[in-house]
Amino acid sequence: MKDGGLHHLPPLTEGELAAYLDGDLEAGRRAALNRRLDANPVQRDEVERIRLAEAELLASLDAMLTEPVPAHLLALLDDLDEAYDATPPAAATALAGGSGSRRRD
Repeated sequence: MKDGGLHHLPPLTEGELAAYLDGDLEAGRRAALNRRLDANPVQRDEVERIRLAEAELLASLDAMLTEPVPAHLLALLDDLDEAYDATPPAAATALAGGSGSRRRD
């Protein structure tokens, strides 16, 4: 069976893999990569392993976004805010990068 040389292609580059997993490849390039993966079970399995690991990581990070900020971190932010408020205006301007504004919202 002729495979068009797909079994002899070099490994996917990190850029190709990232674009593929992120859905950023144009349709023709994605189709070619799908054919390549269909012809190479080792690469296909590796891509699938990475896809699953990425999905697990993203799910765990998403869960962190719904957790409340710990009280000790909120207290530290309050302390920093109070210290900043107590800073003389010239020093506050220097701390803000000379922009003359206290915060960048």
